[in-house]
Amino acid sequence: LIRYTTENDLAGTPTKMLRPRLLGYGAGLLLMATLFVTVVLMRVPVGLDAIRDRDRLYMETSTGQIENVYTLKLRNMDNHPHTFQLSVEGLPAATWIGQEQVSLASGDTAEVPVRLQVDPVAIERGRQDITFRAQALDSAEHSATTESRFLGPQR
Repeated sequence: LIRYTTENDLAGTPTKMLRPRLLGYGAGLLLMATLFVTVVLMRVPVGLDAIRDRDRLYMETSTGQIENVYTLKLRNMDNHPHTFQLSVEGLPAATWIGQEQVSLASGDTAEVPVRLQVDPVAIERGRQDITFRAQALDSAEHSATTESRFLGPQR
């Protein structure tokens, strides 16, 4: 009949259990398990993406302000519901038009339309790097940021 064995066992010589290949496989498996646990423990339970309106680079309002439109996609990947405060950094003179607080249940996603208006004098050049932030009101560790650009006329 068929049996699973090695050539060394058939020849009567002793078989080594700790072979270099077996040690290499064990080390690789240990490394992958360690990386998996690290990624799971360091996972950020909040996701935030900023999508600029692609139809127009910018719009000039009737009051002379420069306006950009964004859609913020916010994801709550935590096991508990949270209320998030939305804000923008990098453009101190910006006026936020839109929802500033969003409540999300566990596992929910929300798309929040936001318009930012700025006086054209406050824009240093044709574009300004900005950062959107979502901060949970009940937990300092539940926050996310994403970078985008505020576009305006070239001077």
